[in-house]
Order: sequence, then C-alpha cells, then structure tokens
Amino acid sequence: MKNKRKNFIIIAVILFAGILLFFSPKVSKAISKSSTFSYVKNNQTELTEAANKIISGDAGYSYNHDKYIVYYFAASPKPIVEFVGYSFGIAPSVFYTGFYYSPENIPVRFQGSGTAMEPYKNGWAYIEMGNQGYTQKICDNWYWFEFYF
Repeated sequence: MKNKRKNFIIIAVILFAGILLFFSPKVSKAISKSSTFSYVKNNQTELTEAANKIISGDAGYSYNHDKYIVYYFAASPKPIVEFVGYSFGIAPSVFYTGFYYSPENIPVRFQGSGTAMEPYKNGWAYIEMGNQGYTQKICDNWYWFEFYF
C-alpha cells in the first residue's frame, strides 16, 4: 500500500514538473497590458490605417504582425479588427488578451460578439454562460481586452 502511494506521489510530481516546463515558456510570452497600451499609443496612426484597409476590403492589402494574430469580424453587431496577442489553455478553459479597433469608438465583447457590458473598474465587463470578458479604452477607437471561457 505504501509503495503504491509513493509511486503515485512520484508520478504526480513528475507530471506537475512536466506541465510547468511545457507551459512556462508560453506564460512568459504573455503580452502585458501596459506594453500593449504603449504599443497602440505609439503606433496609432499605422494601426488605424491598417485596420481601415482591412475593414474596407482593400484587395491588395494584407497585414502581418510578428506579435499579434489579426482578425476581422464584420458580421458582429459592430465591425472590429482584433489583434490577439496572447492565448493560453485548452477549451473549456482558455484565456485571451489583446486589443481591437472599433471604428464606431464603442467597446465590444471578444470577437465583436455583442456590446452589452457593465461598467467595471476603468472599463467594461460581462459574464455570461461561463464566459467573461473585460475591455478598457486605450485611446480613440482602440481598446484592450481580456477574455476567459
């Protein structure tokens, strides 16, 4: 009985260490909120031009970024261009951060899935069916987001 318990503890420790080694590089690559705010403010003109070209469907235009994956959500209640800077986890437990361009200068939910949010801290938040999100204005038309599900 003691050998089984000892073996279980050893296996659990090895698995835990393996998980830490596997995920720690991903965690360290998380893009901080403050660095995102600085990046958007310092590159607002270029980012706004890129977002507007994406929204207009400029056929000869493509925007690639080494730190962010760029998505355009046109069919949402309000169109947005989203820059996902970090994601972590496996469904049903996932965390995303990044920023987005809102041409109408209104905060929206993750992937533009709606606008109904409550004021929270320095921005807006929502919790719905196990999903929760937070968004905060960076500057005109630009917002930071965090999303969990």
